[in-house]
Amino acid sequence: DGIVGVKIEKPEPFELIFLDATHVLLNGITRQTTYAIFNSLGETELHNSLDPNGTIDLSTLPHGLYILRFDGNQTFKVVR
Repeated sequence: DGIVGVKIEKPEPFELIFLDATHVLLNGITRQTTYAIFNSLGETELHNSLDPNGTIDLSTLPHGLYILRFDGNQTFKVVR
């Protein structure tokens, strides 16, 4: 009786690749992941899911500094 083992899931390491000024590719994911984009005030601008080899379209966002956070809590600063 008791805990036999614990499996800790590590977030997948991945990188952002900017295909152009408004499209970002998430390189290295092997499963669907969710993301949120926050503005400098902490307000959510976009929230969606992303398939492997999918891209994020930033064209609807005004120019500025954003935080892009993925479901594994990995975050990136993005300047549009």
